[in-house]
Amino acid sequence: MLADHATAARIYGWPMPANFRTDPRLSLCTDDLALRVRLPNVTLRRSAQITAARWLDLPVLAPADVFISIAPDLTIRDLVKVGDAAVGRWHGPPQLTVDTLTDRVGQRKRLRARRRLRDAIDLIRPGVDSPTETDLRLWIVSVGLPEPTVHPKISSDLDRGDIEPDLGYENARLALEYECDHHRSSPTQWARDIERDEAMRDAGWTVLKVTRRTDYRLLQAKIRRLLGLT
Repeated sequence: MLADHATAARIYGWPMPANFRTDPRLSLCTDDLALRVRLPNVTLRRSAQITAARWLDLPVLAPADVFISIAPDLTIRDLVKVGDAAVGRWHGPPQLTVDTLTDRVGQRKRLRARRRLRDAIDLIRPGVDSPTETDLRLWIVSVGLPEPTVHPKISSDLDRGDIEPDLGYENARLALEYECDHHRSSPTQWARDIERDEAMRDAGWTVLKVTRRTDYRLLQAKIRRLLGLT
């Protein structure tokens, strides 16, 4: 038996909605169509279309199949956040690629939420570092602004080499950085952020800082002005 659905998603470390993170049930799957399990808070899905994997030395359904299994229960936005995490480097090397996910969806003849899966896959981008970056990028697109590049490279003279802001518009030399609370609470991180921002400005870039307290109406207006869209 393999970990499945929300249980597997938690094992992979994906950013799930609160109801998934606190779900007390153990979700399992098997390709043994005759197997039955009758235990409290244990659900078993039987299917011939199961691909086994291991993560943290635990038997778990392959990442692409887990993504497909949770799709009917998530919004497109939440699916994109999960996809960004799975193709990124949050927990070591990427767990799958966009091409692998696309191929797996195409191979499945019967799928719930096929349209939702395809729409989410179209919005997944490699290299994203956090769910807040995904939320910021999706908000930018949702208000009709051009989609920014994830981690555009900016040359600098810093010892760390090129700088890669969270999001950016290369032609307009506009960078967007999402600042979580830990950026202010860690003196080392705070100093690195100041150094990074100064280097970007020295390179001729405008830097917009975004936090959970940001007025997104004003942010939208700033981005439009700096992109020359107003």
